[in-house]
Amino acid sequence: MPSRIASLVRLGKFDEAETSFRESIAVQVKAYNTRDHTDVAASLHGLANVLESLGKFDEAETSWISVVEIEERVFGSRHTATTIPTLLSLARLLLKTKRPVDALEWSREAWTAAIAGKLWLEVLSAGPVLIACLAATRGTGIEEVRSTLLAVLERFPEQHPARRRALAELEKVVRRP
Repeated sequence: MPSRIASLVRLGKFDEAETSFRESIAVQVKAYNTRDHTDVAASLHGLANVLESLGKFDEAETSWISVVEIEERVFGSRHTATTIPTLLSLARLLLKTKRPVDALEWSREAWTAAIAGKLWLEVLSAGPVLIACLAATRGTGIEEVRSTLLAVLERFPEQHPARRRALAELEKVVRRP
């Protein structure tokens, strides 16, 4: 993200950041002569976060889906270490907007891809999101995901930031009524 836009986001000037992201995307598409570029995906990613902060959830969802589609075309799969966090961001947004069934679809895809690819850091991120989706939909399989997540946690030293983050997220999810 360009430093000017990053500064706007840090200052909470989300309306200005939105405009800047949109301008940046237009320039990138014109320069690359395509939307299918990692820079465009990165700018759309930032735009989606800003739109979410502004409460423009429908637009944020559209941006997240565009990022997934671009990443799939650029990387040849939706199941990469780059794309899985995007799937999870979309799932989190859908949970936030009270669409747990839709969120479950995206989080399950991220979880399955992370496990299949042995992308352990992504497993640590995906597990708590998937458990939250399963809990919100009263779905089955929470214990299986939890036990797999705990097994993966054992691969990381106790002080590893991803391990601590996953445990904190898991604790929040497990405490929910």
